[in-house]
Amino acid sequence: MGDLTQQQLAQQELARREILRRKLSNVPDFEQQIGSTSWNAAKQLPRGIMEGLQTGYAGLTGGQFKPQEVPDESGAGFGRGAGQMIGQGITAAPFAIGGGLVGGPFGAVLGAGAGAAATTPGDAVDRGIAGLATMAVPVAGKVLIGAGKKAIATPGQIKSLFEKVDTRKALNEAHKVHDKLQSTAGELFNHVRDKMKEGDIKISPSTGFMEQIKSYIPKRSTEHNKMFTEAEQGNPEAIHNLQSWLWKKGTKAVGSDDPAISNKGDEMLSLRTEFNDDVRNKLTQAGHIDLAHMYKQGQNLFKELKDKYYGYNKIANVFNPEIRKIPTDIAKHFSEESTPMNKFFETHPKLKEEVQKSLKKDEAFKELKKYGSYTAGTATGLGLKSIYDIMGRN
Repeated sequence: MGDLTQQQLAQQELARREILRRKLSNVPDFEQQIGSTSWNAAKQLPRGIMEGLQTGYAGLTGGQFKPQEVPDESGAGFGRGAGQMIGQGITAAPFAIGGGLVGGPFGAVLGAGAGAAATTPGDAVDRGIAGLATMAVPVAGKVLIGAGKKAIATPGQIKSLFEKVDTRKALNEAHKVHDKLQSTAGELFNHVRDKMKEGDIKISPSTGFMEQIKSYIPKRSTEHNKMFTEAEQGNPEAIHNLQSWLWKKGTKAVGSDDPAISNKGDEMLSLRTEFNDDVRNKLTQAGHIDLAHMYKQGQNLFKELKDKYYGYNKIANVFNPEIRKIPTDIAKHFSEESTPMNKFFETHPKLKEEVQKSLKKDEAFKELKKYGSYTAGTATGLGLKSIYDIMGRN
């Protein structure tokens, strides 16, 4: 193809400009939209103020009033909502002013809360929540009481107050994960035991391991002696029971607050691992590759259990089925920053989330108590206590 002529180039330029013009004609006029939004909000503001005044009057007289909901289209909903807040605020203002005249800034905060409760239609819970939120979030969620003093609350703390928290449910779910893992590991070991019994397969553990295990039972009962004798003879049931006994005793010991006992538990679990390695290797040497492989799978699951749940006593006692000690304060129990706890939370992110929410909620309540006369005999203090009890914490 030859070069384009000047006329053809000119025609292409005209076409390009026409395409660009059409594209630009479809771009919204943002200045016009912003102006329209502001105007819509301004038009709804007076109506919202009137509805806010009606809401406050209904609250004071024990009546009912529900403002009309306006979709937030082009600022209309925002304007109506802002007006409603202003209107109800005007009705409640005398409470805050009166409280301020009597008790200064602190009295003003309490007065504002009382005003919000009094001008909110509904039952005690509705009024209490309105009063609580007003005291906790004066002026956009963060107001200083006096120069340089700490703010009452941040918006994040206010959200925490009303957020549903259920650490016990999350812990129950974590228990299910642990129990499923242990059950699966146990089933694999049980299957190998049953197949060994069916095939009359006898594996004699090394004498050294047997002597080490005996050292943990200086005073052995007749039943203990029978288990050791039969295990030495290669009885599959006795071998299974011996490694199971090491697991139960070891996991229980690691949960002890006594370092000596906890260390002994670690030693027993390590010995169990070596004992099971010996059994698996002898199964392989005898040609039972399939059983050795299944035994290894069970070992891997038990190792996972040990690493996640039985490497730290603060976790072990909560998950060991024979102890399962549920902390009185679950959030506080799991609140520490440590390597074992962080590793544990990798498996249970939901429990970590609930713990963090509970701690934030507790912190928000502590801040609230400072300004709410939680233990005082005033009506406001009693109201806050009722809300605290209703909302609860876990």
